[in-house]
Amino acid sequence: MTFIHDTVNCPVECSCKNQLRNFTFDGCFFYFTTCENNIIKTDLCVEVIQSYPTSRTYECICYDYQNCCFWATTANNCDKLFLLNCFFAETDCIDLHWPDKNYKGITGISYNCCNDSLLLASRTDVYETDKYGTVSKLFSLNQGTINCVLSLCPGFLLTAVRNNQQTIYIVKDGEILCQENFDNRNPIKNIVYGPCGTDCGKLTFTLLIMGNQCNSYLIRNTTNEVGYSPCKCNDKLCRNCCRTKPCENTNPCNDILESIALEEAALAHILNAEGEKLQKILAVSDDIDEILCVNREIHKTIIYVTHLEHVLYDKLTATLEACNRSCSCNIKPSCCAKREICECEMDREGLQQLE
Repeated sequence: MTFIHDTVNCPVECSCKNQLRNFTFDGCFFYFTTCENNIIKTDLCVEVIQSYPTSRTYECICYDYQNCCFWATTANNCDKLFLLNCFFAETDCIDLHWPDKNYKGITGISYNCCNDSLLLASRTDVYETDKYGTVSKLFSLNQGTINCVLSLCPGFLLTAVRNNQQTIYIVKDGEILCQENFDNRNPIKNIVYGPCGTDCGKLTFTLLIMGNQCNSYLIRNTTNEVGYSPCKCNDKLCRNCCRTKPCENTNPCNDILESIALEEAALAHILNAEGEKLQKILAVSDDIDEILCVNREIHKTIIYVTHLEHVLYDKLTATLEACNRSCSCNIKPSCCAKREICECEMDREGLQQLE
């Protein structure tokens, strides 16, 4: 394994009050956690696109490209993982059930596509957790302090520091396949995988380097091999970036379509609640007048919902016509986009025969 530093990105501008903590990559954009309650979204040139306010200060973060969401940790709570939607609002959290009490905080987190699970790094160990919080230990580093972990299933990469020397390790089945020293005095905070590099014959990684006095920057590295063949499900991340224009991120039509979908979901919940109301009154009451009164109220609600459905239909029709006129997104998948379904997906989905 030989890492080649082929691109150095411009520094990420930040103040000491908004110092960067960690970052992740969704295939098209970088997302940086900070010391404040916000997450910064940037393009590949590290130009800030948007800053999202958050309910708490997050430390480590990773993108779950199987479920299109984010997982994050906080510095003061190592027993929970927080599930964030695409706007970085907390939608759920899981309690972690550690196999031992010797772990010393979470230093890294990464999504494992083979098992639809998460890898967690502590100072000396790497763990795997399912989305119910059951944690198992995968690997222990005898010497050094682990900075971060990156799933590249069926193995993973980790970076560690020993005697002021940083080293990148490739691990599979609990064994170190290879390692390489990283000659940089500033610590590696995290490393992400980018399958849609310009040269699809190489594996591309981006490292976040934490400098002094709030100076942070990214280094892009490539390598031809890691000692094994990565599962093809790792390249699913490519689906977000294999286009010349991310039209769905810039076209306002998509925001309108999303709002229509959210309103339809709300109406579905309302109708479901009305159905449960009718079942409840039928179960607890034999008074025909009371039942008819509830039925009339449900009937009114259905009429209001029907009227709103007509409005949403007109809104959808007008939006589709506008999108057809204004959207100029030309999707041009790169060679990475042409992937076969990997073995782990076949096992999980029960697909036994493929053409």
